This record gives sequence, C-alpha cells and structure tokens, in this order.
Amino acid sequence: MSPIIERRALQVAVALGGIVPVSAGLSGALYGTDLLAGSPEGAAADSHLRYLSGLLLAISLGFWSSIPAIERRSARVRLLGAMVVVGGLARALGLLEHGWPGAWAGRWSWSFW
Repeated sequence: MSPIIERRALQVAVALGGIVPVSAGLSGALYGTDLLAGSPEGAAADSHLRYLSGLLLAISLGFWSSIPAIERRSARVRLLGAMVVVGGLARALGLLEHGWPGAWAGRWSWSFW
C-alpha cells in the first residue's frame, strides 16, 4: 500500500473512530446524570460525570484536530492514545474490584449486556 493510501486510511479511521467518543463526551457534558437511567443523584455525581465527559470530548477533539496533518502529529496521537489506554486500564481495575458492570440504559435505552 502506498504512503498516500496509508495516510488517508489512518485519517478516515481516526475520523470515524472519533464519532462515538465525541458524541458521548458532548452528551455527558450537556446532560450529566440525566443521561443515565438509575444513576446516582446529586450535584457531586453530576459534576463528576460532566467533568469526565468533558475530558472524553477534549481527548476526542484532540484526535480529530490531528487529522489534517496526522503524519506530523505522531507525538500528539501517541499521547492521546496513551491517555485512552490508561482510562481503559482504570475501567479494567473496576471490573476486577466490582465485577461486570451489567446492563446500562441511557437516554436512548441502549443495552450492552
């Protein structure tokens, strides 16, 4: 595969891969705990969810901002990727400590398990 095709494929993958986290981050920042069915009530839980959603949104927009010159933004993409991996490891720790999170139903009644 030529470098031009590889570059375009990476750009498309980053663009498409960012749709869900941008949407989730924006939704969480705008709606807070109202987004989650059966979520804890209160200002502290809402504030924490909105903060984490803002981080998700910022990380995702950071990936998207790398798209036009992605070949020159490798350090940024690596750093953002490492942040995503650390977040995944934190979730894995929660899985080990508390078990499988089970069904989650949000504003749109999505159910993962």
